[in-house]
Amino acid sequence: MTVRTIDDIFRDFTIDGVPSSGPFNPYKPDIRDTLKALLEGVSTFPDNRVIRLNNANSGTPNNIVVTASVAIPAAAYQVLYILNVTQENTGAVTVSGAINKTLVTNTSRPIEPGYLQPGMALLCIDTGTDLRLLSYGDAEAILAAAEDAAERAEAAAAGLNLPVIQPGDAGKSLIVNDDENGYELGAATAGYYDSKLAVEGSNIPDGTNFIHTAGYYSAGDGGPALYVRAASEPAHEGKVQSVDGAWWALATEYVTPNMFGARCNGVDDDAPAINAAWAYATALGLVGAPLQLVSKKVYYAGTSIQLGPISEKQRILEGNGAEIKCLSNFVGYLFDSDNSDGVWAWRVELRNFTADGIYASSSPNFMRLRHVNGLCLDHVYIQSFNLGIAVNSSYAVALRNVTFRYMKQHVLWISSSSMQLKLIDVRAYSTQDGADTPANPAIILTASNANIIMIGCDFEGGKGPFLYSNQTIRQLSITDSYIEGFVGNPLDFQADVTAFTFEGNWLGYNTGTQNWTNIKSGRISGNVFAQQQFSIGGGNRDVFEGNNAFIDGSNIFSFRVWGASLASGATPLDLPGYKRTPEGVTYLSGRISRTASGNLFTLPDGYRPKVDTSIPTYVEGGFAQAVIDVSSTTGVVSVRYSSGGGNLRLDGMSFLS
Repeated sequence: MTVRTIDDIFRDFTIDGVPSSGPFNPYKPDIRDTLKALLEGVSTFPDNRVIRLNNANSGTPNNIVVTASVAIPAAAYQVLYILNVTQENTGAVTVSGAINKTLVTNTSRPIEPGYLQPGMALLCIDTGTDLRLLSYGDAEAILAAAEDAAERAEAAAAGLNLPVIQPGDAGKSLIVNDDENGYELGAATAGYYDSKLAVEGSNIPDGTNFIHTAGYYSAGDGGPALYVRAASEPAHEGKVQSVDGAWWALATEYVTPNMFGARCNGVDDDAPAINAAWAYATALGLVGAPLQLVSKKVYYAGTSIQLGPISEKQRILEGNGAEIKCLSNFVGYLFDSDNSDGVWAWRVELRNFTADGIYASSSPNFMRLRHVNGLCLDHVYIQSFNLGIAVNSSYAVALRNVTFRYMKQHVLWISSSSMQLKLIDVRAYSTQDGADTPANPAIILTASNANIIMIGCDFEGGKGPFLYSNQTIRQLSITDSYIEGFVGNPLDFQADVTAFTFEGNWLGYNTGTQNWTNIKSGRISGNVFAQQQFSIGGGNRDVFEGNNAFIDGSNIFSFRVWGASLASGATPLDLPGYKRTPEGVTYLSGRISRTASGNLFTLPDGYRPKVDTSIPTYVEGGFAQAVIDVSSTTGVVSVRYSSGGGNLRLDGMSFLS
């Protein structure tokens, strides 16, 4: 069947375009066929239609059966659909009948149970895979619910007496106020407090077993700490009691004086806090923990910091670059260990800090050691004290990378028998450069000592000698060091010094003469002496010198002999005697005379030859021969003249002892 076009059906005249042919009256069947063809796709189907899906309640709550008055287009996203709801759904929903799709939300999720309610009208579109709602939820209902919740929250807050939120309150928690009729803002997290003082003013719930503080007096003052609940009051000072009566014990191995109340304000005495913190740290574990000064802090001392007594523990101060400064009223020793007889401090170490006294005062001293065994100062800068370190009956004292400046009396004063003193890379400048300073030595020993070692040290500028001793020193070694600018005899030995080593040093530009005295065996070699005057005094024996450089006007010295006690009939002419080198070679030296053959002097044990030795020589002033005989058993040195007697020169005669 040929369907007539719409222009043919609805033309004006029987013969199109000929008015005289009369009006055209189309047949109803022709009109129906043409319009039906148009609606069924003979023409392009429009994409702006809305099709109603009629739900006559013939399906189930989760399967909606629909009919449509027109054909459903096959293309996706072609038309909008309106669907009426007759039942509440209990699960995911499908639509069948005129269209067969799953009904989903706008985000392609299944419809939640209970969302579809009788009387609802749904607007949706066919995506090709499902029937998607263009909206989901009731915006007005949601807004109303939110407003209702806000009103209820506001009413509840008014009833709970909540505080007003201010800038900076982010993260804080609510705690019940003291009146128990409302709330106030507390710490950001339960168990956190601004300070130890805040803990003392707080009730802490029974279920809390540990607390943190951000400081001692206030947050950020250097004293943050962790505390744990204690069954009873702790015996140490690292404790705090809350208002509810609970005791809290410090629980850390990183201990600072600020956890014990050090203020570092230049007014209050921080020494009691340092002592309490150090005692707590020392008691930790098997050997104790270091006390940590807070980096860049300045601690002020009005009283002494105690180094002991301690036993079976180490006592360590780790300075971390901090400073300890004496208050203007300080008197005594900044660090003290004035232990009584039988009481000792063991294994004490102080590291990495600056100690500052009072430049114009003779009241503060740096350290007193009495009955200390094992002290080490490492990387410590010490300035403006009356006295550096006073050592009394102490052992194994080591100073490493320590600097002294502006000591008014002494850098070191060893006043009683001690031993094992080591100075490694120690520097001392401008000793006695302060108010009313006498001409004291930088290092003074007024008691017998043993095993004093100095390596790589630098001592410059003092109003007295570099080192003075009026008691016996058994082993003194100074190597690779710099000594300059002192007054008087730089190394002034008023008593015997045995096993003396002075090697690889610079000694020069001192205003006094270096008078070598009382050296009982030693070596002075490989040194540079600059503008330094020397003399050889008495009491020297077995001192070997060699390979020294004498510059800038220094005079040359030589240890000639240990002066011999001459036999009867022997006459000294030029310091006759002997000496022995570290290699065990005995040298005879000087000039002596006899009128006839006989004994000259006797060598002590250790200087005698291994076998009897005879050394030929000549009598001075001629060609007369003589023989020097040395006995290996008695040590007697004698002469046999070929005739008569005469003067003898012993220089250059030697043998292996």
